[in-house]
Amino acid sequence: MANGNLQAVKILKTILWVWATLVLIATAAAVYRGWKCVNLPYELNYGEGPLMWQVLNVWNPSIAYGPLAGGPLVIWNYPPAYLFAVRGLWMVQGDLLWSGRFVSFLSGLGIALLLAAVIYRSLPSRFGSSIRLCAAGVGLLFLCTMPAVRWFPLMRVDWLGLLATYLGIFFFLSAESKHWKTYVAFLFFLLAIWTKQTFLAAPLACFLLTLVTAPRRAIRLGLLCTGLGTAGFWFGMRWTNGGIARHLISYNVHKFSFGRALGGVTSDLSQARLLLILVGGIVIVAVSRVSRMTPVHGWKSWKAKLSRSPFSLALSVEILHALFAFLISFSYGKIGSDINYFLEFDATLCVLSGLSLAVLFWQVQRAPRLSAGLAAALMIPVVLAGQSLGPTFNSLVGSDGTRAMHYERSEAYRQLIPLIANTPGPVVSDDMVLLTRAGKDTVFDPINMWYLAEVGTWDQSQFLGRIESKDFAMIIISDPTRWHPRLLLAIQKAYQVDRVVGQYQVYRPRQ
Repeated sequence: MANGNLQAVKILKTILWVWATLVLIATAAAVYRGWKCVNLPYELNYGEGPLMWQVLNVWNPSIAYGPLAGGPLVIWNYPPAYLFAVRGLWMVQGDLLWSGRFVSFLSGLGIALLLAAVIYRSLPSRFGSSIRLCAAGVGLLFLCTMPAVRWFPLMRVDWLGLLATYLGIFFFLSAESKHWKTYVAFLFFLLAIWTKQTFLAAPLACFLLTLVTAPRRAIRLGLLCTGLGTAGFWFGMRWTNGGIARHLISYNVHKFSFGRALGGVTSDLSQARLLLILVGGIVIVAVSRVSRMTPVHGWKSWKAKLSRSPFSLALSVEILHALFAFLISFSYGKIGSDINYFLEFDATLCVLSGLSLAVLFWQVQRAPRLSAGLAAALMIPVVLAGQSLGPTFNSLVGSDGTRAMHYERSEAYRQLIPLIANTPGPVVSDDMVLLTRAGKDTVFDPINMWYLAEVGTWDQSQFLGRIESKDFAMIIISDPTRWHPRLLLAIQKAYQVDRVVGQYQVYRPRQ
């Protein structure tokens, strides 16, 4: 038995070293790739352009969340917390796009470290520091999940919101007898919601568990958050003359496709299948233990564990968090949504997988002999780390086509920025990063206004009239699929192609 145990421990140490090495390489590659993206001078995602313009105008009450009638046709999809954060950095650093991406970059790093910290501190000390550290590595691999690879570090609100979410979870899980930390946690949850209104999964999970362990505190937390949230919303309504409600609610209604939602969720689950295997293992163990108890005894035992076991509390929080985040991810079916809708769900999978992996390593360390089942299970984390290298390195190294695209976009910006800046009168483009860099105001958001026209919230006839009247000195189209077909047809009738620069078609009024 002793020899068998020594053999299992020796194999485990080898696996831990291999695992740790692969995790560090994959994480370093993801961070390096993210830093390179921070410094790219052109648009990486359509949503970056509107956010740049909103950062410039968020302190202007006549423009921020203003009415579409007679004003800029730009939708403010999110609350202003991210805009304030980026504006603060921009006023010091001076480059608006860089500032927005840098906030996302730091937030992404913070999220990965928080996931690792949540895993590490939730594990029992008897597991040993090597097992706890290696299990915490799954949190770092969050940056290598497909949604994170594609979204890191875009100038989008999700990263700051998810950082605030996991700051809240970290404080909630570390509160123990220090109840003030629970209140701090819910303040971070409010910050997350004021960054993006869909970050509701974590506060719901933590509130329900507080309701189980400390009902009076849960009521106080509920009243506090309701009061602060209502006060913040009231101030926003006063500041914007009711515009914040119109933009966040009325103008955010798009067509919904359940088929699209199901397809997106299925794709994300497929890409995260190894994480799901680890999560499934720990959930099955937890459910099997509870099922052997009577309902009353099981309920009392669970409540007691929530109070005295950091592992049980973290496991319960993240299972509920994952469930709510999974349900919210179905909002991917809203036309115009993107892979960022799965970031929070994948983050919960990383935490649960880390907890599961630690239990697996500990079982191997305690095993009298290394069974075939345990040996096979040990291959899961190695394959997971190896798989995480793929998307990161592919995006990091890139193909000849990717390098050519980078050169083409940079060259297009170099040529178009002075052309736009020296053109008198308003300029419209579906690349609003380009407009902002040229010092032009954004007057039209093609994609979001298309969605509003589709649901009947906005009548585009007046804007069509402006195109037909040739009100715009120049219209620049980088991607025709970003424009409503009626608008595209009107542009082609009233304007003619003046030049083509890379993917950009520059239109000027017909004579």
